[in-house]
Amino acid sequence: MTEQVLTVRCKLSPTDSQAEEMDDTLKAFADACNWINQNTPAKLRNKVRIQGIVYQDVRAKFGLSANLAIRAINRVASNRKTAMKDHSSVKNFEPTSIDYDTRIFAFREKDEEISVTLLRSRQRIKLVLGDYQRTRLKDSKPTSATLCKKGSEYYINIQVKSEAPEQIHVDTVLGVDLGINDSCDLRRPEVWRKDYQANQESLCVYACCSSTESRERYKEFKAKMPRASATTIRQRSTLPTADQPRNQQSHCDQSPGDSCQNCSGRLNWNQRRHQP
Repeated sequence: MTEQVLTVRCKLSPTDSQAEEMDDTLKAFADACNWINQNTPAKLRNKVRIQGIVYQDVRAKFGLSANLAIRAINRVASNRKTAMKDHSSVKNFEPTSIDYDTRIFAFREKDEEISVTLLRSRQRIKLVLGDYQRTRLKDSKPTSATLCKKGSEYYINIQVKSEAPEQIHVDTVLGVDLGINDSCDLRRPEVWRKDYQANQESLCVYACCSSTESRERYKEFKAKMPRASATTIRQRSTLPTADQPRNQQSHCDQSPGDSCQNCSGRLNWNQRRHQP
């Protein structure tokens, strides 16, 4: 059986003194991350090498425990690797979260509390749990968590391991559910993406009877459509050209001055617009 890691988000109910110490810890952790990022070579992404350069200074300057200092170094290294992959720079670290491992975090299921190391002490903080959280955390032994602050409220994201459900194997059915009716039906290819056809018809009317900008939007829509649907468009209608009067380019057969239900009265407006 394959294991999976689930994150269970739990709300904290700290006392005033605990909330104050958590704020101080969050700020010290973020300041430490920013200092590490600014005082080590920007291309250095190995956490072990960064630790050798700044570990003692981080502990002395910001008062973090040994494990919190290591977590700050690891976060900087991780963010640098992500920034390298995205071809971007590391952003400023905000006092909104702290990473915890099993040495500085513990979950007490019986008391519905967590025990975490903060800036000045180790605190036991009450949890506000619902049925879902109790079910997921029952008999679990989480080894990592993330302390977060959102607005004036505090949360702990606890990572728990559980057995992944068995994969279901099927031989006869393949479905793609994107919330669109008949988005992809392998048994009936004639209705594949029929929503494109409906949009094409409405945009065709608008493109033939409206401005240059609308015609450009129609061209963009047509380019994004599947090849089969684009062929259907070419059979049904053509876009107006610059050297033809607009009332002669419409897809409808109404003569100038007549009412056109599909064009919603735009034919008369365009006729008056192009009269000499």
